[in-house]
Amino acid sequence: MRCTVTSEELVIKQNGTTYAIAAEDVVRAEVLEELPGLKKRMGSNFSALYKGSYEAKGIGRCEVLLDPGDDAFLLVETEEKTYIFSFRGEADPAALAETLQ
Repeated sequence: MRCTVTSEELVIKQNGTTYAIAAEDVVRAEVLEELPGLKKRMGSNFSALYKGSYEAKGIGRCEVLLDPGDDAFLLVETEEKTYIFSFRGEADPAALAETLQ
């Protein structure tokens, strides 16, 4: 997974899938220390990769690209969608959230 963040956008790429979120569209960005309960709607849920459309307890419908074994997760909310990402130690969710605020 590759992650790039600038003052203009967050871009996350993983095996042909790209999430590009304009910074101006971000309503909320925060770190989740624990993963909320997730129920897959469409996508995959391998032991080390959840990817696709999920229902997250207390959050609602969201797009996820994460390793459920990670220690921290980045929650990004826009007017249109909510996302949850993790980075397998390749990026700092707290630093990303701060950049997007």
